[in-house]
Amino acid sequence: MALLGAGLILTGCAGAAEPTPAVTVIVTETATPAPEPSVEEEGPLALGAVAEFAGFSLVVHAVNLDPAPEPAPQPERAEDKWASADVEYCTTPESSITSYWWRMSAADNRQYEPSSVGYSAFPEPAYAWGEVPVAANSCHRGWITFTIGRDAAIEAVRYANDQGNSAEWAVQ
Repeated sequence: MALLGAGLILTGCAGAAEPTPAVTVIVTETATPAPEPSVEEEGPLALGAVAEFAGFSLVVHAVNLDPAPEPAPQPERAEDKWASADVEYCTTPESSITSYWWRMSAADNRQYEPSSVGYSAFPEPAYAWGEVPVAANSCHRGWITFTIGRDAAIEAVRYANDQGNSAEWAVQ
């Protein structure tokens, strides 16, 4: 029994763990700044501002609310007058343009379409009559003339196509 007790004493000493050295690990990380929240401009673009879309861009450079004063031919109805917008279209792929997607909008929410007639008194060059092809990596600029109400308070020129692309420029 003395031998058994000595064995337990020796085993107890042999099982004692040696102290483990402490290791400090320092990790240096560069903080990634939080992304800036994207701020989409409320309301219409300013004249001259570019609206970017997939494969093309648009700009309304200027608006003329009396592009063909008398004695130039006037609209059929006495309560109407002409107004024009200087529009530029730039494209990456080969495409075509039409004035069909453009409108002038007034303070009373009325929308005015491009004129279906043209006169030599209208600003030149014209934007497009019908569908006009535009070569890849090029631009096309011209005037679109609208028939608007004589007393209309035009606030914006709008573009909206059937693909969901739309933009609006304020008329000052």
